[in-house]
Amino acid sequence: TRESITYGARRSLWMATWLLWRPLLAAFCHFKIEGQEHCRGLSGPLIVMANHAHYLDPYTLSAAMPFQNRIFPIRFLTNHRYMVMPLIGAVAHVYGAVSVKPGSGMEKALEKPEHILRQDGVVGFFPEGGFAHKEGEFREAKPGVAYLGVKLNVPILPVAINGHGRLHVFNFLLRRAHITVTFGRPFTMKEIVPELTPHAKKWEFARAAEFAMRRVRELYDVGQQ
Repeated sequence: TRESITYGARRSLWMATWLLWRPLLAAFCHFKIEGQEHCRGLSGPLIVMANHAHYLDPYTLSAAMPFQNRIFPIRFLTNHRYMVMPLIGAVAHVYGAVSVKPGSGMEKALEKPEHILRQDGVVGFFPEGGFAHKEGEFREAKPGVAYLGVKLNVPILPVAINGHGRLHVFNFLLRRAHITVTFGRPFTMKEIVPELTPHAKKWEFARAAEFAMRRVRELYDVGQQ
């Protein structure tokens, strides 16, 4: 079917990107991976949740995963304004990014990610909703990841990316960049907020998302060591 071809093509693209980006990271950066064992055996439905400091976060995160995995392709949520840009939007679309339009309402904005998860797909969340202002800072988490986590009770793989906020072309080419990707144990929102239901208020989901992001902050601190 058309959908299965799309899935196969996107999976092949993610694997090809791994083959390109992983050796470059190893050659030009001090690239370190922690907790990779938490990726093994995982497949959809799955939410991948990480901090966000650089536009290359999705590709570095995926390059830290084992090559032989059942997680690819990861459908990362992307702001609608990037999806309509000629070049960036085209690249994001090919990789399967899901357009999210701010102001459209949480449930409406998450209809497509919910559908992907119900079809046993993998969705990538940067709950902060944008780049951190500087390396090591965390912005307030948006409620979406908690809402879908509670509603669908799917596992969430927490990931912390250290050093990406300081990555630029010069320290990359001069091999001065230090990047660490740390994976944590998958969890469900029921482990964190067992009392929360899909009918909770938006602020309750936002608070739950903050609780979930604590896992990422803890992994970030591990990556600093």
